[in-house]
Amino acid sequence: MLENLRPYIIPIILVIIGFGSLISSYLYPDFFEAMVIEDGPIENLTVLVLLLALLLTLYRLFSLWSKKKIIWRIMTIGLSLFLLFGFGEEISWGQRIFGWSSDGFFQENNTQGEINIHNLELWGIRLNFLISQVFTVLLSIYVLGGSYFYRKKENFRKFIDNAGIPIPSGFQIIWVIFPLALMLAISHSQKWEILEISLALAGFFILSSPINKKIIYT
Repeated sequence: MLENLRPYIIPIILVIIGFGSLISSYLYPDFFEAMVIEDGPIENLTVLVLLLALLLTLYRLFSLWSKKKIIWRIMTIGLSLFLLFGFGEEISWGQRIFGWSSDGFFQENNTQGEINIHNLELWGIRLNFLISQVFTVLLSIYVLGGSYFYRKKENFRKFIDNAGIPIPSGFQIIWVIFPLALMLAISHSQKWEILEISLALAGFFILSSPINKKIIYT
């Protein structure tokens, strides 16, 4: 019973978070704001998901190191560093845990006065906005383009498998698109916290069970 439900656990969580956020943002705004507040439940859940994804990737890196080609090792190290960056940014590189004070640069240029990059505002440009735009474009190319060419082009498929790049199934792609579409229906200014946790969960879903799992993780 539980084994049959496993592929649907993350989608169920995404539905609960997504529609719960949509409804509460209009009908129960105080509850919604309590959920998405800085260092609140949603942000802490995002940190936990990123940490789990990082630990899973590191486990695969060390357990399969001797069996895989150098390109797989390089790409998996790169993925580990990407997840470490995301995790570190979410906790302001330990500042929120250990209470470190920000130096003058971050006090002056960070919109929250914290030690992280994504909340910097330099020359009138908010890096958070710029990073989110670039990430959305790259995510679309990876999810849609990568999945399409993986199925259609044999040489591309061989490269992806040798490099250890996880490819989402059609079912998983739905759960990447779902939160992006949901953002159009939520008008609250803090809705981006919902997008972050939703994409983190969808990413973990893909990472844990891509369609090429038996090839790249054995």
